Amino acid sequence: MTCDQIGHYIAGMKNPVFTLLLRWPDRQAVHADAMAADPDLDQVAVHRWFQRGSIPVKYWAALIEGSSKREKPVTADDLIAAHTGKREDAA
Repeated sequence: MTCDQIGHYIAGMKNPVFTLLLRWPDRQAVHADAMAADPDLDQVAVHRWFQRGSIPVKYWAALIEGSSKREKPVTADDLIAAHTGKREDAA
């Protein structure tokens, strides 16, 4: 495992947003997928998602679209649950 992968894994144990981001092998993969939908996305933004344990709503569509080719794509419900602790269909 590289340092980034280890940090990526350890971070995922602390916060639901990190756990969600663990669907990617590393931060570079998150960035690459999200950039497919938002070419202006700066890699530092992805690093901040990990640091803050939060993904700004303005990037959610890029993550959803970018992750569509992954084995377990991210959905709007996943993002809502990670940020609120609740699933939308649980109400």
